[in-house]
Amino acid sequence: MSAADKRMKRCHEGKQRFDTLKQAQAAASSMADRKAKQGNQIVTWLRAYGCPCGGFHFGKTKDIDWSRVR
Repeated sequence: MSAADKRMKRCHEGKQRFDTLKQAQAAASSMADRKAKQGNQIVTWLRAYGCPCGGFHFGKTKDIDWSRVR
């Protein structure tokens, strides 16, 4: 398995692919709202990004949004 194949596999394990950046951003926002309603608010920033596969994904950053920490 080449390095590129390993990177693509790691990129897609457990990640949903979206066709557009707007779709990925909307999904991230929807997930954050859903978690907040359940009492499990996400306190890190969510970021949608383009992927070498040609699609888009979203994920958490390591930065904390301190305005959401109680």
